Amino acid sequence: MIILALGGKGDGITMKAKKGASMSLAQYLEDKNPEMVKIARGIQKLVKSVEPSAKQTMNSWNVPTLEIAGGYFCMFMVAKSHVSFGFPMATALPDPHGLLEGTGKNMRHVKLKKIEDLKQDGLKELIAAAVKMPAAPMRPK
Repeated sequence: MIILALGGKGDGITMKAKKGASMSLAQYLEDKNPEMVKIARGIQKLVKSVEPSAKQTMNSWNVPTLEIAGGYFCMFMVAKSHVSFGFPMATALPDPHGLLEGTGKNMRHVKLKKIEDLKQDGLKELIAAAVKMPAAPMRPK
């Protein structure tokens, strides 16, 4: 069993999945907060508006990712009161609006708490910059 945790203080994300078992995006979203599901769906639309060739996938931990050319350039995870919209090579991305959070070696995320957060200045630009970065390889399932 794989357990992936992000965040803390009762607002984190914990997912449990049997190794090798895969789920669809619909299965991933089915028991989530409906307001957070709207944000997740909004992320998909926003990414597609910036990069129409982006393909929705699920990684080996059943985390929704968007990929181009065989690797992913962003992902999202739905928590109780926010959606973490992550970028695997974010430390190399320009972030003049200071949207990125986190302390990982490469990964950073934008915390989206309401649907209006998808319209904040700089988010489309982060997506566009992430698309131009080398895609992070997907781990085999």
